[in-house]
Amino acid sequence: MVGLFAFFYASMHFLVYIALDLSLSWEEFVDEVPKSPYILVELFTYLLLIPLAISSPKAIQKRLGKHWVQLHKLVYIAGISAVIHYLWLVKSDYREPIFYACIMFVLLSLRIFTYLKTRKATSFFVKHCSTT
Repeated sequence: MVGLFAFFYASMHFLVYIALDLSLSWEEFVDEVPKSPYILVELFTYLLLIPLAISSPKAIQKRLGKHWVQLHKLVYIAGISAVIHYLWLVKSDYREPIFYACIMFVLLSLRIFTYLKTRKATSFFVKHCSTT
């Protein structure tokens, strides 16, 4: 559910930008993109979130099987690029984006630590407990 809430928030964020900031002017949006690299990062992040949101229902997860897990590893890239988008967007007070960057760093560090710990335990088990 957290991922779907993130997708909903990103959708509303993009819609507000297009509707309120640019008055639904796609020409202005196309002109704005090369001038603002944070918009490119936003689009990249949003494009990563679309397949994650589409593949969230249980029925699609079953259809994708192991590919679902591989697909959902895109969440790490999306999280990092969202923090980069926020850092580039802010003009003066960086405290809040840095706070979110720290949260992302802690979460990714925990994930890497867990992965390495599991990998080490698995290799130990295979090395010392196999019956071949």
